[in-house]
Amino acid sequence: PIITDVRSGTFSFENFLLQGPDARIAVTSENSTRDQLNMSLKAETELRLFQIFLPFLDDLSGRARASMTIAGSIFKPEILGSARTESAFLKIKDFPHPFEKIDADVQFSQSRISINGGKGELAGGTFTAGGSVEIVGPRDLPTQIQAQVRDVTLNVPDNVRTSGSGELNFTGNWFPFTLSGVYRVRSGLIDKEFTDEATQNQIKQSSYLPKIILQRAFEPIVLDLQIVMNQPVQIKNSMIDGSLTGQIQVKGPPGSPLLFGAVSTEKNTKLLLRDKVFEVNTGNVRFNDPNEINPELYVTARTRVNEYDINLLVQGTAKNPIIRNSSTPPLSEQDIVSLLALGVTSADLDKRLQRKDQDQSGQYQVGTALLQ
Repeated sequence: PIITDVRSGTFSFENFLLQGPDARIAVTSENSTRDQLNMSLKAETELRLFQIFLPFLDDLSGRARASMTIAGSIFKPEILGSARTESAFLKIKDFPHPFEKIDADVQFSQSRISINGGKGELAGGTFTAGGSVEIVGPRDLPTQIQAQVRDVTLNVPDNVRTSGSGELNFTGNWFPFTLSGVYRVRSGLIDKEFTDEATQNQIKQSSYLPKIILQRAFEPIVLDLQIVMNQPVQIKNSMIDGSLTGQIQVKGPPGSPLLFGAVSTEKNTKLLLRDKVFEVNTGNVRFNDPNEINPELYVTARTRVNEYDINLLVQGTAKNPIIRNSSTPPLSEQDIVSLLALGVTSADLDKRLQRKDQDQSGQYQVGTALLQ
C-alpha cells in the first residue's frame, strides 16, 4: 500500500514495488516531506529505463544494481549507499565514439557521489576512470572525473584519425561539461581540408535569442583537448601529401570543433599546386582563427620544369594565399607562370605562335597557287 497525507505535507511508502522482465525497484518511505526525506531504495534494473532523463545521450544500456537511503531535501538530497554498473554502454550526442563495457563502483555519501575503479572500452582501446560529483543544488553539480585512455583510435574532429594514449578530465558544474586533457598521438592520418566548408558555413546563434531557444540548443560537452604529435602523422588532402609533427588544440562542440596550434612538415612532404608537385623545404601551418578553420601558411618548396628550377614561397591564409615564384636560371614572373601552367616560357610560346602563323601563311599561299 501507498500511504499519503497531503494536508500535512508528508508521504509514506510501504511495499512499493516496480517489477518487470528487466527491472525490480523497491522503495520505502516513512513520514517524508519536501524538505526532509526519509526514504530507502533497492534496485536491479536496465539502464535504458533512465535514458528518458538523459536527453543528451544517443544511447544508454547495461545493468545496474543499487542500494541507498535518501535524506535531506528534494532539491539537495543526502544519499548514502552504493551502486554498480555491469557492461554498460553509453553514447554521447555528437561524440563519434561510444563508451562500451563499462564496469564501475559508485559510492553515495550524503551530497557526494564517488566513482571508484571505473573501466571500459573506448574507440578500440581501453579507459580507466575515477572521480566525484557533488550535489550542491539545482543545476549545480561540481564534477571532477579523471580518466586514462590507452591505445584508442579517435576520429575527432571528422577526417582527423589518430591512435594513441592520454589523460582526460571531465569537469564542470552543469551543461555543457568540458572534456579536456592531453592526447599523445602514436600514428594517424589527416585527410581534412584546411578550408573546412562545414565549419565556415555555420550560422552563429545570437546571444539575444530568447533563453528557452538557447537552452534547447545546448551542447552536453565541449572539447578542450591538446593533441601532441611528436611522432610524424600522415596528412593527405588537396594541398599537401606528406607528414606532420606539432601540437593542435581541439576546442568546441564535438560536431564542429575549431583547431588551434601549429604543425610543421617532415622530410619528403609534397605540395600540390594544380598539376605540379613541389618538394617542400619548409612548411609551417598555424591555426589561430577563432571563427573557422583557416590556418596561416608559410611554405617554401621547389620543383623542376624542363631545364628550370622553380622556387615557390606561399604565405597568408589557406583561403587567400600569397604565392611568389623565382627560378634558376632567372625568369620573369610572367615566364614562370607560363612555364608552370603551359610547360613553356612566354618567349617560347611567342616563337611557337609565330612559327604556326608562318606555316599557316605558307599553306595559304600554296593553296592560292593551286587554285590559280
